[in-house]
Amino acid sequence: MVDPKTSVECEQKKKRFAFDLRLLFYVVSLFAAGMAFSISSIGFTLFVLFFWGCCFAAVQSANPRQKLWFVAFGFLFLPCLIGMLLPAVSQVREAARRTACANNMRQVGLSLLNYESANGSFPKAINGTGQNQYSWRIEVLPYLEQQKFAQAYDKNQPWDSTKNMQWAQTRLECLSCPSRSHGPKTPYKLVTGPGTVFAEGELPTLGKITDGASNTIILIEDHTAPVFLSDPNGDIHIDDAVELLSQLNKENCLHRHEGTFTTSYVGTHVVLADGSIRTVRFGAESEQIRRAFLCTDGLPVEQDVGELGERIVVVKWGAVVLVGIYGILIVLPIFPLIRQCRQNKQSTIQVKAADDEVETNLRIP
Repeated sequence: MVDPKTSVECEQKKKRFAFDLRLLFYVVSLFAAGMAFSISSIGFTLFVLFFWGCCFAAVQSANPRQKLWFVAFGFLFLPCLIGMLLPAVSQVREAARRTACANNMRQVGLSLLNYESANGSFPKAINGTGQNQYSWRIEVLPYLEQQKFAQAYDKNQPWDSTKNMQWAQTRLECLSCPSRSHGPKTPYKLVTGPGTVFAEGELPTLGKITDGASNTIILIEDHTAPVFLSDPNGDIHIDDAVELLSQLNKENCLHRHEGTFTTSYVGTHVVLADGSIRTVRFGAESEQIRRAFLCTDGLPVEQDVGELGERIVVVKWGAVVLVGIYGILIVLPIFPLIRQCRQNKQSTIQVKAADDEVETNLRIP
């Protein structure tokens, strides 16, 4: 005759190993969902697995009521850990690149002002004569602590000669934007054309700016068409600059702020004649932008240059879905845990009934 107590215990052992494949699938799914959201979720996923392992160990132990206090204690900390996880996965790299790009443009603006202070005017957009013309960037290199590099450029040869092109293939960090790599090319361009500070045939000086240096844009970043540093034609006409800034989109505007569930596209940097940095955002009116480029039109810019346009915020629905799936997988073991508790309770009742039956049989003469 088979002992009922032994039979119940054997049944419990079989149930313990009945969900091995399901357990493997759960572990793989949990890691996959977490890593798809962020590689930094690995540590949190390990904690979740450890937590549920302790829960099931407590339920299957000889005295589960005492160890279930640990389960209750762990549940109190799960929301805190989830709250700690979300800020950790926020992407801060682009913010650092955006700041570095703005600092580079600020240094270029200060180099133009230092050149103006030392020489009485800004460098012309195009310098040299005939075939030996070159860009203003060559002139400001000494003010960017690139004196040795400036001396290596041969002003007596065309900018695209073999010797100077070898020079132009060198990438300068101070004239590069970390948000997008353009190799040796630069996206930083002066705004030229009638009415601008760097109008052709006019001496570019601070005294020329009657509208105020803090209201006049002289330099922008154009990631759609980067140029070699020495290219004399590597600047942007006012008409093209107005079109670029008034039609900003996610493709030609790289600077953004990455959140956990949203991406906020900031805009594009510009340098004012006083050396300060502003950000022109999306949807800015073309007429307001044109006024900011003109230095002697007598028409004030109705808004601060840094307030033109507005940001674009895009929800990252993929991240929302992944976090939802990850969250569901995290709490999913609660259901088999509850079922296990009920089965243990039922098994305890069965064992007790079997013991009572045995005891009753022993009492019968």
